[in-house]
Amino acid sequence: MHITLNSRRLALLIIVSSFILSACGGREKTSNSPTQATTTEFSASSSPATGKAPESTTTSKTDSDNATQSSADIQVSEQSTSENIPEMVSEYTVSPDGRHEVYLTWADGKPDAVDEEGEYGQMVVVVDGKKGTHRFNSDPHDKPIDSFIFSPDSKRLAYLAKGGHEVFVSDLEEMHLNLNDNNGNGGEYFEDFSTSEYDGIRKAFGLQFSPDSTSFAYVASHYSAAGPSYVVVNGAKGTPYPHILSSPLFSPDSKRLGFVIRADNPYGDSAVVDGQVGKRYVSVDTRYMAFSPDSKRFAYIAGTGQDTGPNRSMEYFVVIDGQEGKHYKGIGDYLKFSPDSEHIAYAAKIGERKWAVIIDGKERMSYDAGNILMLDFSADSKQVSYLVSPQLGVRGDEIALKVEGDSLLPSW
Repeated sequence: MHITLNSRRLALLIIVSSFILSACGGREKTSNSPTQATTTEFSASSSPATGKAPESTTTSKTDSDNATQSSADIQVSEQSTSENIPEMVSEYTVSPDGRHEVYLTWADGKPDAVDEEGEYGQMVVVVDGKKGTHRFNSDPHDKPIDSFIFSPDSKRLAYLAKGGHEVFVSDLEEMHLNLNDNNGNGGEYFEDFSTSEYDGIRKAFGLQFSPDSTSFAYVASHYSAAGPSYVVVNGAKGTPYPHILSSPLFSPDSKRLGFVIRADNPYGDSAVVDGQVGKRYVSVDTRYMAFSPDSKRFAYIAGTGQDTGPNRSMEYFVVIDGQEGKHYKGIGDYLKFSPDSEHIAYAAKIGERKWAVIIDGKERMSYDAGNILMLDFSADSKQVSYLVSPQLGVRGDEIALKVEGDSLLPSW
């Protein structure tokens, strides 16, 4: 089967599926053709994998039939928890379960003053259509609230206020009791976790709720050059560090926490997991840290060498549970644990225009290519899928997806 999709500036890409079996080895296959997708099984022996093509089903439905069926399967409902939303709202946010909404609006329905720079006045928080009583001063240069954040279970709400200088967290059920108080005591109920021990919150990192919604964390710092930074968990200040480079990352079970710090003397980056500072490297990539789904393993991408000047020469590698993997010229943009937490996969640059897929530390497939993209595991952890691009960027006139033999397209 050959599918071709035309586009102005898209490259010829390959979707490749590579089967992996636990505790097994296999020969590396190298593909020099950018037009083929292959499937390789790895067995305990070194002989090439063979096997039957997977069973497949066909359908005689036309495209219009499929479109009708797809439309029939999608149900769209419309609801609003607010009967009348004002004309001016700011920071409008909906909870993950879609049952709650929060936003800022003018306390008296309109700004107090308007000039060429913008609007001035007092604003209030509105939760599920109920106005709070606390008023925030607002002007074009100072947003009273930077963002609202709901917990994953939609039962808690937090926000950063006054340019990131204040942190407030509320239980929505308790807030509703306050907002519906008929004894004249109504108003939002947010617990203030702000403190004068540091100057402000790192807004770029925001506030993170744990997956189980019971904890929250953020990065606080002093604005002075000598002032340290802290990770604050549930209002409790952690160990001070010269610089914190990433937002806190909770493990899936919400019991562990990881982030990246930077030291000045000697200069270098380290990953901090469970309060333990890891080895110092020239760089730790803050974009690609990952806990395994069972929360027992932790991985990140690090680099060593000379990262500045005309003699710049860097090597990159993946650190898993504190153990360095093989050094490469580069590591791709995807670092993935399998759903069963038994495997880890990523792409590595092994030469000029030469990339390999690394599974559990072994180079499985290699390609003459500009990049390997969209790497991911199947739900059963037995398959890895990825795109092989002939260019570092995405350019060209068409995408061709080719399926041969026992190959499988990933079910995205």
